[in-house]
Amino acid sequence: MVDMKVNNSAYKKLQSLEEYAGQELEDKLYAIANDAVRTTLTSTSNKGKIGAVDSGAYLESFSFALGSGRPRRRVYKGSQKSFNPEQTALQNLLFDIKKVDLMSSTRITLRNGSPYARKVEYNYGYRIFAKLRRKHG
Repeated sequence: MVDMKVNNSAYKKLQSLEEYAGQELEDKLYAIANDAVRTTLTSTSNKGKIGAVDSGAYLESFSFALGSGRPRRRVYKGSQKSFNPEQTALQNLLFDIKKVDLMSSTRITLRNGSPYARKVEYNYGYRIFAKLRRKHG
């Protein structure tokens, strides 16, 4: 038989470090979420248009996800528009962050499932994701 004395002080320090790391990661994801919304609202396209928000569908289609799966997708037709797309987008992203176990996840991805996402990024030249990558790595 082997008896070991467990050092409670070491466990408390490890737990404190885990909490700190989890909070830092959550804060970083909040910053990315805020910047995704802000960048979408303030970017200038290669055609001189400010903000990639028309109906709000692109903005509300941002999501954080683990691995594969279907990204959030919003589509508004014609004159249909979202009431407050920036607030809805931010709330959705914060909800995504809260539902993920950040300490056991190895990868979390910001995506945009809008059918217009590629056009917004490349054809219209807003380069939202390129700007976010440059800022957050």
